[in-house]
Amino acid sequence: MESILTFGTVIKQNASKYKNKQAVIFQDKIKTYEELNTHANNAKGDKVAVMLKKHAAYVEIMAGLSKIGVIIVPINYRLVGPEVEYILRNPESRGFIISEEYEGIAQKLLPKNSQLETGLVVGVRPMK
Repeated sequence: MESILTFGTVIKQNASKYKNKQAVIFQDKIKTYEELNTHANNAKGDKVAVMLKKHAAYVEIMAGLSKIGVIIVPINYRLVGPEVEYILRNPESRGFIISEEYEGIAQKLLPKNSQLETGLVVGVRPMK
């Protein structure tokens, strides 16, 4: 059987070879290959909130998150700020994916929810 080299495989191999070497440097944060690999492996069981309104990528996002073992916390797009914040806090979502029309809500809620580590805005704006 042929082995396929994926990004995940490269991270795993580098964690074994270059354990304590810097893998990611972003602003004031540094992660070693071992930390990066461990963090990636620990994503299974994490909760990610999803708030998309009629978006083509919705099914692909839900399928992809499910395949890697992430628990999806769907948020109804008709909800408003305090309701969305309640849903984000209670299941302790570590990330969120929203469509661009809700970017303003995300900007307000991010500072209030310290457990949120990652946000992704899915847009329909043309790429430049």
